[in-house]
Amino acid sequence: MSSDPVPIKTISSQTWPPGLSASTTLLGQLERGLGSGVRRALELGDVAVELLLRCLAVDPRWDREIDSRELYYADLALSLGVDVGAIEALLGAHDSGIEADDLDREPLSLRVLGTMASRGDAAAIAALRRAAVASRYWLDAIDLLVYDNHDEPAADWSTRVEGLAEALCTRFPAAAQLKHAIDQSGSLESDRLPWAAWLETFPTIRDAVGHGEPPGEQRWGISVPIYTDVKTADLLSDGKRRPRDLVVRALCRRTSSDDVATMLEAAADPMAPMSGVAALALARQGNLAVLPFVLELPNRLTQTSHPLSLRRAFFALPFTQTRATVYEWLEGDYDGSVRSAAAHVLSEHAGVNDVDFCRSVLDRELDAGLNGDQYIVSGLAEAIGRHDRGLAYPELTRAFQEMPYSFGRHFVVDAIAVTDPDFPSGLAIDCLWDCESSIRATGIQHVDVTCPGVSERLHQLARDPLDEPEVRQQASATR
Repeated sequence: MSSDPVPIKTISSQTWPPGLSASTTLLGQLERGLGSGVRRALELGDVAVELLLRCLAVDPRWDREIDSRELYYADLALSLGVDVGAIEALLGAHDSGIEADDLDREPLSLRVLGTMASRGDAAAIAALRRAAVASRYWLDAIDLLVYDNHDEPAADWSTRVEGLAEALCTRFPAAAQLKHAIDQSGSLESDRLPWAAWLETFPTIRDAVGHGEPPGEQRWGISVPIYTDVKTADLLSDGKRRPRDLVVRALCRRTSSDDVATMLEAAADPMAPMSGVAALALARQGNLAVLPFVLELPNRLTQTSHPLSLRRAFFALPFTQTRATVYEWLEGDYDGSVRSAAAHVLSEHAGVNDVDFCRSVLDRELDAGLNGDQYIVSGLAEAIGRHDRGLAYPELTRAFQEMPYSFGRHFVVDAIAVTDPDFPSGLAIDCLWDCESSIRATGIQHVDVTCPGVSERLHQLARDPLDEPEVRQQASATR
């Protein structure tokens, strides 16, 4: 690849899906959080620094809620010797250029600084202290100074936040100002550090924060209603008063002819407030009379505001009754939620005779590139992985390398581990450096420990306090 520096442009709101580089490039691999990207980056050194900073600037995660990158990027930054000031500058650029729809989005650069601080990096700790004083994300910065990614407080947490309470009281001298700032920045729990300590010493903080709400256990100590005294027609007449999952649970127990007739009437009417709930209850009873209404899902998407219940009803029906429809929906030009429902059914029920069909549809989805449906890709990979024919499927390898949804990639690698006889000495090694802990765990389970570099990496994973317990335990057992 070219050694020319890649220009970095910070964006406050990005297009979706993220416009990632090709997976054959180092940048594309780093964007996706692939282990191959880390291994190449460590070999290239300075060239990779610019690419890593670009990843932090644009935040390439497909799902910012669950796609993991903090540990991946933080460890790579530390290994490459990235100047913390460059990462802090990205945080400042985000902070100053933020848009209204990004207010709740914690910048990736901040999370990476937090993980570097958890590693004990003094420069990262200093950067977080500055963010705690001046950044819009001051509340998150304080939390990252104290807690690691396992929510464990650092041994020197009090030193890390020394002087910050005074700085907050200077920045927000009145309790009302501080309370407003907290409300704007997020929320805090008064029994967490350092607030529990600061409440006792700083009146402004005590008046702004208060003493929080009672513990969650007290709030959830309630009995679950089963609605035995509510008629079926009444349960189905109001879509807002009662939790839908509890209504479904109650209706599943009602199998009398009158109850079933009432549910069928509701299921047949796409405009009925609980149409999907009635269909789901009947499907879970195994009542095939509801099948025609469930198979109308493509048309009902525009008629009902609750298609999720209908999709669940489709899952609950026997695969022998829905297989032809599954094929039709995946081959046709249907709504994404309809096609993903079909892929989900295959992930649960596909037989060996469905594998080749799944491969062809997976190829089609991958041909759509970054616009392909990641849930369909994940579901089809699960379906293929249900049957070990001793074959390596190129579609699965392609999906693993190309898909932007790193959390969903673990469905793909699990299928590869089952089907590809060369996985232990091949892709399993890259998995040891993947951004997702579940993928690292799969790699550990199957990797050939005699391959170069594997034993050293397993030793590192086994001793890493920031990695997931499952990863550490498996690494300890495998090496």
